[in-house]
Amino acid sequence: MTFEILLATLFTAFRKDLDEPTAALYERGLDDVPLPLLSAAMSKAIKTRVFLPAIAELRKDAETCRAEYLKAHPFEKCQACKDLAGWVITLDEKGVERVRRCDCFATYRAGLEALGITERPVLQLTEAE
Repeated sequence: MTFEILLATLFTAFRKDLDEPTAALYERGLDDVPLPLLSAAMSKAIKTRVFLPAIAELRKDAETCRAEYLKAHPFEKCQACKDLAGWVITLDEKGVERVRRCDCFATYRAGLEALGITERPVLQLTEAE
């Protein structure tokens, strides 16, 4: 889905008219939220909120969705790296032992990135004073 379709769906669900200036504001305020995560946040908002969510509320929902996904899908170490917490020991060209991230970790990270999810919170807003 595109951002425009997601936004139109959100406004329709709350029976609100969507004009161009409002659409531009939402797009600008949410442009750094990956589309799959934004889709999950908007779906959550439609199911849980009574009123049309503001941009900050959608960002908070996106962060909640990101955290819930990571909790439900933690990194699981393979047999090769289970004792070293996701790291494996390899030998370099001189025969010196080196430690590097296991391939299973790279696969896990690639899956998260495909969904627009990072392990660190990037979408949280700071509290206003």
